[in-house]
Amino acid sequence: MGKRLTEWEKLKRTGSTHYKTASGVEPFDLMKAGGLLYPKSIADIIKYAYRCRPEAGRSTVSIIEDMDKVIHYATVVKALVSEPIVVKPKRKRRGRKLLTPVPFNIDDPFKEPEPADASKT
Repeated sequence: MGKRLTEWEKLKRTGSTHYKTASGVEPFDLMKAGGLLYPKSIADIIKYAYRCRPEAGRSTVSIIEDMDKVIHYATVVKALVSEPIVVKPKRKRRGRKLLTPVPFNIDDPFKEPEPADASKT
Protein backbone atom coordinates (compact mmCIF):
# COMPACT_ATOMS: atom_id res chain seq x y z
CA MET A 1 0.00 0.00 0.00
CA GLY A 2 1.50 3.34 -1.05
CA LYS A 3 1.93 6.44 1.05
CA ARG A 4 -1.12 8.70 1.04
CA LEU A 5 -0.34 12.15 -0.33
CA THR A 6 -1.26 15.24 1.63
CA GLU A 7 -3.30 17.98 -0.03
CA TRP A 8 -0.11 20.06 -0.31
CA GLU A 9 1.80 17.23 -2.04
CA LYS A 10 -1.09 16.74 -4.49
CA LEU A 11 -1.13 20.47 -5.20
CA LYS A 12 2.64 20.51 -5.77
CA ARG A 13 2.41 17.63 -8.26
CA THR A 14 -0.31 19.29 -10.31
CA GLY A 15 1.20 22.77 -10.21
CA SER A 16 2.54 24.71 -13.16
CA THR A 17 6.00 23.78 -14.43
CA HIS A 18 7.23 27.32 -15.08
CA TYR A 19 8.09 27.83 -11.38
CA LYS A 20 9.77 24.46 -10.90
CA THR A 21 13.52 24.54 -10.27
CA ALA A 22 16.19 21.86 -10.30
CA SER A 23 16.39 22.02 -6.50
CA GLY A 24 12.63 21.53 -6.18
CA VAL A 25 12.15 24.77 -4.25
CA GLU A 26 9.42 27.01 -5.61
CA PRO A 27 8.29 30.50 -4.57
CA PHE A 28 5.25 28.85 -2.94
CA ASP A 29 7.58 26.79 -0.73
CA LEU A 30 9.37 29.92 0.45
CA MET A 31 6.12 31.76 1.12
CA LYS A 32 4.74 28.73 2.96
CA ALA A 33 7.86 28.40 5.11
CA GLY A 34 7.69 32.09 5.97
CA GLY A 35 4.00 31.98 6.87
CA LEU A 36 3.07 34.27 3.98
CA LEU A 37 1.29 31.86 1.66
CA TYR A 38 -2.08 31.80 3.44
CA PRO A 39 -2.62 35.60 3.52
CA LYS A 40 -1.24 35.93 -0.03
CA SER A 41 -3.66 33.27 -1.28
CA ILE A 42 -6.64 34.94 0.40
CA ALA A 43 -5.59 38.29 -1.12
CA ASP A 44 -5.27 36.70 -4.57
CA ILE A 45 -8.74 35.14 -4.27
CA ILE A 46 -10.17 38.58 -3.54
CA LYS A 47 -8.15 40.20 -6.33
CA TYR A 48 -9.18 37.77 -9.05
CA ALA A 49 -12.82 37.62 -7.90
CA TYR A 50 -13.00 41.43 -7.87
CA ARG A 51 -11.66 41.61 -11.43
CA CYS A 52 -14.63 39.48 -12.57
CA ARG A 53 -17.35 41.92 -11.54
CA PRO A 54 -19.63 43.02 -14.42
CA GLU A 55 -18.62 46.68 -14.28
CA ALA A 56 -14.97 45.75 -15.02
CA GLY A 57 -15.98 45.11 -18.66
CA ARG A 58 -13.71 42.09 -19.11
CA SER A 59 -14.12 39.45 -21.80
CA THR A 60 -15.66 36.07 -21.03
CA VAL A 61 -12.31 34.38 -21.62
CA SER A 62 -10.58 36.69 -19.11
CA ILE A 63 -13.31 36.08 -16.55
CA ILE A 64 -12.99 32.30 -16.94
CA GLU A 65 -9.18 32.53 -16.56
CA ASP A 66 -9.56 34.64 -13.43
CA MET A 67 -12.13 32.23 -11.97
CA ASP A 68 -9.67 29.37 -12.59
CA LYS A 69 -7.12 31.38 -10.58
CA VAL A 70 -9.66 31.84 -7.78
CA ILE A 71 -10.20 28.08 -7.73
CA HIS A 72 -6.43 27.48 -7.71
CA TYR A 73 -5.81 29.80 -4.76
CA ALA A 74 -8.81 28.33 -2.92
CA THR A 75 -7.20 24.92 -3.41
CA VAL A 76 -3.97 26.31 -1.94
CA VAL A 77 -5.86 27.57 1.12
CA LYS A 78 -7.61 24.20 1.46
CA ALA A 79 -4.26 22.40 1.32
CA LEU A 80 -2.79 24.72 3.94
CA VAL A 81 -5.64 24.37 6.42
CA SER A 82 -5.83 20.58 6.00
CA GLU A 83 -2.22 20.15 7.17
CA PRO A 84 -1.51 19.43 10.81
CA ILE A 85 -0.48 22.57 12.66
CA VAL A 86 3.07 22.51 13.96
CA VAL A 87 3.74 24.98 16.74
CA LYS A 88 7.36 25.99 17.05
CA PRO A 89 8.55 27.01 20.49
CA LYS A 90 9.48 30.66 20.81
CA ARG A 91 13.14 31.41 21.21
CA LYS A 92 14.29 33.44 24.16
CA ARG A 93 15.78 36.72 23.08
CA ARG A 94 19.05 37.47 24.71
CA GLY A 95 20.58 40.83 25.31
CA ARG A 96 17.45 42.88 24.70
CA LYS A 97 16.13 45.14 27.38
CA LEU A 98 12.54 46.21 27.56
CA LEU A 99 11.93 49.92 27.28
CA THR A 100 10.06 51.51 30.12
CA PRO A 101 7.12 53.63 29.02
CA VAL A 102 7.56 57.37 29.37
CA PRO A 103 4.59 59.26 30.85
CA PHE A 104 2.98 61.45 28.24
CA ASN A 105 0.84 64.50 28.92
CA ILE A 106 -1.87 64.54 26.26
CA ASP A 107 -2.82 68.15 27.07
CA ASP A 108 0.74 69.44 26.65
CA PRO A 109 2.85 67.00 24.62
CA PHE A 110 5.94 69.25 24.77
CA LYS A 111 5.98 69.45 28.56
CA GLU A 112 8.71 67.38 30.19
CA PRO A 113 7.30 64.42 32.16
CA GLU A 114 7.53 64.52 35.94
CA PRO A 115 10.39 62.37 37.28
CA ALA A 116 9.23 59.10 38.80
CA ASP A 117 9.29 59.10 42.58
CA ALA A 118 11.67 56.30 43.61
CA SER A 119 10.26 56.17 47.14
CA LYS A 120 6.85 54.88 45.88
CA THR A 121 8.26 51.61 44.58
